[in-house]
Amino acid sequence: MFYLLVGTVAGIHTMNEIHTDGDTFSGLRRDSQMLDWPGKVNSAAYDHIAINAKYHNLWEQIITFPLRRPYLFQVIMATFKTWAADAVVQFAERRRRCAVRRAPQIAQAEVKFDWKRSAAFAVFGLVYVGMVQWFLYVTFFTKVFPDAIIFANLPLPDKLQDKMGQFDLIGQVFYDNFIFTCFIYFPLFYIIKEFLQGAEGGSVCRGLDSVPNGLRRYWKSILTDNLAGWAVWIPADIIVFSAPMYLRMPLDHIVSFMWTMIMSALRGAHDSKDDDHEHVEK
Repeated sequence: MFYLLVGTVAGIHTMNEIHTDGDTFSGLRRDSQMLDWPGKVNSAAYDHIAINAKYHNLWEQIITFPLRRPYLFQVIMATFKTWAADAVVQFAERRRRCAVRRAPQIAQAEVKFDWKRSAAFAVFGLVYVGMVQWFLYVTFFTKVFPDAIIFANLPLPDKLQDKMGQFDLIGQVFYDNFIFTCFIYFPLFYIIKEFLQGAEGGSVCRGLDSVPNGLRRYWKSILTDNLAGWAVWIPADIIVFSAPMYLRMPLDHIVSFMWTMIMSALRGAHDSKDDDHEHVEK
């Protein structure tokens, strides 16, 4: 949350002096020359991700970090955020279990912090949320939807006139929810979770088994997982993909933090592979 605030402050701080590709833009232009015909943007001022923002002291260096190094900022924030979301849920579960610990059926092991589960979420945050999502949401989307960066950085009045950018927005929401989430996010989540939580002694054979085992677990809950994901992420994506590029991933992390807490609560604990009736519903 701190770096989301930092990113927002940085954007406001640098609105009057933005540097990109060696050129300096005094503020963000909103004149009529930006649109050479209805719905088509014609402005290089918005065609960028990282910003070469000037800083003169430590505070300015900190608040401009998300703009100057957006990829590194994304990886750090994604890893910590995903780990922290699971940790919050685990501590809440531990507190609840400690409250009923006097019951004879509650074992001592059930109130301990699950470090394998924590590691699974941290690795997933680093690999998918940090690295893969940057490639998908920034690199891939800006190639498939070439006006995505320009549309995202436009002021709201110009967004409403940019018809091509609006079509790109719809395309990004579709790709994210019906392709990336279904075929990359959930499969990778279950594979990493199975590898780190289900591995016995770290054997290579057991590690390779985590792929089919993880996919098998995903298949059992594929419908409920994706329905829940669409309910959260379709409206969230409309906002995220409409925001300026330097705020795209921080805004995504706000929703993702809450979503990860849900995933941790409902999918975090490891289900024994010998349990024929594993609990996987949302």
